[in-house]
Amino acid sequence: MDETTRIPHDPAPGAPSPAPKVMFTFNGNTVEGREGDTIAAALWAVGIRALGPGEAGLYCGIGHCFACRVVVDGVHDVRGCLVLIRPGMRVEPPRIPLPPLPPGAP
Repeated sequence: MDETTRIPHDPAPGAPSPAPKVMFTFNGNTVEGREGDTIAAALWAVGIRALGPGEAGLYCGIGHCFACRVVVDGVHDVRGCLVLIRPGMRVEPPRIPLPPLPPGAP
């Protein structure tokens, strides 16, 4: 996937260089983001708008609405708008319904 909606590099003198690339996976596909991107921002930059069933995706972008929840490296309910991407990170759509609680869980 390429960076379809990212603002191109500003050639003006003194403009910062683009951040280094970071590769991670979403739903089994390799995605290229930039260092400092959140999961949601990196996915948005490559044209991915729906993060899971029901067209859930980026809504508020500041962690209040929980619409951007994803599974990161096996951890459920991670808010994609708050977590920065890391090299090799595995991001999956949320699993709905959630798995049952183990016996004895509160």
